[in-house]
Amino acid sequence: MALILSHHTALWMCCSPKTAVAMASARPVDGFVSAAVTAEKVDRWYLPALSELTGIPMTRLGSMDYLQQRGRSRHASMLSRPHSWNGDLPARSLLHLGNDIYLCSPEFVFLQLSGFYDVIELSNIAMAMSGGYMPAHVENDLVEHGPTTSVARLRSFAMDASMHWGVDKSVQATRWALDNSRSPMETSLALLIYMPRALGGYGLVRPVLNRRIYLSEESTAIYPHRYCEADVSAPGSSLLLEYLGRAFHKEEHHDIQRELALQREGYQLQYVTIHQLVDGAQRNEIMRRYAQSAGVALKPPTDLIVRRRIALLKAVIPDREQVLDDGSVTWPQPSWAIPAGWC
Repeated sequence: MALILSHHTALWMCCSPKTAVAMASARPVDGFVSAAVTAEKVDRWYLPALSELTGIPMTRLGSMDYLQQRGRSRHASMLSRPHSWNGDLPARSLLHLGNDIYLCSPEFVFLQLSGFYDVIELSNIAMAMSGGYMPAHVENDLVEHGPTTSVARLRSFAMDASMHWGVDKSVQATRWALDNSRSPMETSLALLIYMPRALGGYGLVRPVLNRRIYLSEESTAIYPHRYCEADVSAPGSSLLLEYLGRAFHKEEHHDIQRELALQREGYQLQYVTIHQLVDGAQRNEIMRRYAQSAGVALKPPTDLIVRRRIALLKAVIPDREQVLDDGSVTWPQPSWAIPAGWC
């Protein structure tokens, strides 16, 4: 018997800074692993073992998601939630952590979460997993991490598991997701730009996130770094969209130097704030400039697209009333955000 961590618990295990040491020793599994574990053993033996493995106190682990062999009793307790999987596990679906504890791979976790979220939310999850952040219940609302997967790997895994439930939704979500996002607002901006008009997006050229721009010797004299990274840009465009969060005001001198160096290289920076994204006229002007930089025209929306855009905006950015004067937001964290005890 073995414990196979799944769903939200596996997502947090993959992305939490507290589990980095345990994840560094995780190894892919070839062959069959029995998930015929009893709820009593999960609560009495595996939870303390997971607490020891991660260094997270049992009282902070929360209710643990795990896979249970189909056909066996699946009674949830206060400490754990069993889930079943229809059919054989897909290839490349498990990692071994040690002590008979296994973990669903990031790609398998994404497929599992398709049962909980719609396509837009799944696109957000894919971009967080393949980027450098994860929403979390901490002071600045996120934790940083290295990419746990890539959008291409998420898509490939889902397509290979073609007979399983949730595949179509997962594949559709990866169609609009992008690698290398560093924050929720970069993700939101990219999805608004790239998602098709039929889903409420602007249907523009696929953006590049955190594109690396190497500086000349003259520019490094202004900004002493070998390269800069631009938040969002169209491929080959000289227009760089830079999201300004609260951190800008803490590093204003640094950002002004960086802007001057990029201008020296022939780039134009267009700053974007949350206040602009929640304002229709300002958001449309930013999209018009992005479209122009990509060599396309911004098409006017039909009444149907306007209705769908309103729905998309509600899903990816806060309401105007939730944005404070300093740029902070009072926006609830998604249910897949890492709990405070895991941070």
